Amino acid sequence: MKKSFTRALVGAFLAGAALLLLSGASWSMCQSGGMNFDPGRMLEHMDERLDLSDDQRNQIEPLLNATREKIRIDRERLTTLREQLHALREDFDSDQARAISTQIGELTGNMVFEMSRTHAQMFAVLDAEQRAEMDKVMEQRHRRGGKWRKHCAS
Repeated sequence: MKKSFTRALVGAFLAGAALLLLSGASWSMCQSGGMNFDPGRMLEHMDERLDLSDDQRNQIEPLLNATREKIRIDRERLTTLREQLHALREDFDSDQARAISTQIGELTGNMVFEMSRTHAQMFAVLDAEQRAEMDKVMEQRHRRGGKWRKHCAS
């Protein structure tokens, strides 16, 4: 009786941890600016707020497009991994769940890194006044909990 209770408790804990990781991955995607961002829309928003020069736009646009493509590939892989993890609920294998969860964590970390690197590269293109304005915008975003769009609020 004690062993079966312990197994059930461990299984419930691992399942809960996997669900927490999945929700954390989804949360981090919204927190990092929305992993499904539209480069054109983002560039227009930056231009509105920062009054970008043509040269700055020409430097920033390929950065955004490259990041979107890298993230698109990672998102597709995340979808597959989430489906695999979801399928384990009927025949839970903790080793397999841990391996999938680790991959999800690595992919999510890579996505956040790509967004951070792109942000730093864009920041380097801006002049001092634009950087100050961008910092102000990012602070406002931080106060809103990182939410740019309504879909991240749910």
